[in-house]
Amino acid sequence: SHQNADFYKTVEDKNVPSYDILTTNPPYSKGHKERTLAFCIASKKPWMLLVPNYVCAAPYFHRVLKHRSMDDRPFFLAPHVKYEYQHRDPKHVSRIKGQTAPFYGWWFMDFPGRNQWFLERCRNVFKDKPVDVYAESEVHEKGLVPYNTRQLV
Repeated sequence: SHQNADFYKTVEDKNVPSYDILTTNPPYSKGHKERTLAFCIASKKPWMLLVPNYVCAAPYFHRVLKHRSMDDRPFFLAPHVKYEYQHRDPKHVSRIKGQTAPFYGWWFMDFPGRNQWFLERCRNVFKDKPVDVYAESEVHEKGLVPYNTRQLV
């Protein structure tokens, strides 16, 4: 069963409930993406995070994954259409068609020790769907995310 709890307090108190896979969409405000990613990597369990695509170019992404080989780093599901986000504060809504996000939300997926296997399976499953599946090296080679992320992260 799901309980409403302060995630960071639960982690701090070492009271994280048992789970098989973590799937979440953390807040995008400063610090949350990095803290959630750090928890996921440290857990050594499978996880899927819906975060802005530019996170894979952020220094903190590379810092928390520096011990992992390129063959065992997270991979990405990139929907062809932007997710629409609803923000409670109207000042965050773009004047362009009511958009709230100037970026694409991608699913970052990590199955420690089995990423290549899952990457290939996802490519097969999504080959005729409006979503692309990328390894981290492909994202960088194809220039799919901005590298000047100081203003975005």
